[in-house]
Amino acid sequence: MKQRTCFVVCPIGDEGSETRLKADLLAEFVLSPVLEHPPFAMKLSRADGLGRPGFITNQIIRELETSDLVVADLSEGNPNVFYEIAIRHVTRKPFIHMIAKGQRIPFDNAPVRAIEFDLTDLRSVDSAKKELATQVTIALEQGQSESPVSIAATLESLRETGNVEKIAMADVLSAVTSLQGSIDRLTANQIALERRMAAPTGMFGSAAASNTRTLGGLLGALSEKSTSPSASDPDTLERRRTEWDEAMKKLMS
Repeated sequence: MKQRTCFVVCPIGDEGSETRLKADLLAEFVLSPVLEHPPFAMKLSRADGLGRPGFITNQIIRELETSDLVVADLSEGNPNVFYEIAIRHVTRKPFIHMIAKGQRIPFDNAPVRAIEFDLTDLRSVDSAKKELATQVTIALEQGQSESPVSIAATLESLRETGNVEKIAMADVLSAVTSLQGSIDRLTANQIALERRMAAPTGMFGSAAASNTRTLGGLLGALSEKSTSPSASDPDTLERRRTEWDEAMKKLMS
């Protein structure tokens, strides 16, 4: 039986750089322990490890198109990473998004689940490994992953049929997609505000509570770093996204 493959897309940086160190640590302590061992037993590869002769860009695109799984680390907002994962999105083949804890997930990718990790926190590393195993199992069983690109392609395909019912379904799916993004951002705002108000500050109680007694303070608490789903409670967002997935399946059936 042919060994399954996983291509890792991530910021790599120059040899000896902090970016390279983070990429190596993620591979060594999160990806490899989960993906290179049973039940997955995959062969991991990364752009800097492709040793075949020829254009490196062509090799990367080939890996993005043919690998059984692609794991993308969205940390640092690296343009190459987003370009490469977009290619994978087009194929609709299984992929996993990851991001360093506390970093912002770009708007267009916010509805897609991303596994958070903190390489300086052992509990976070353990949690990321467990979630990675769960997501990979589901992705491989389904054989495909939905993304903003695949959803847009599905909507366009429905509209091109000329069928009134399918066009109406496309409009509903488009509206639901937009609504889901709004729900995720509102949920993130709410949870971030609750955490700020609950944070103790000694004898004066909550700093956020005193700050939000004015309208300006409340707006500041809502806006400051609270628009990122990465700042939200993972369980709450996971529940919202599960509801969204179920709604999508019902609409497409």
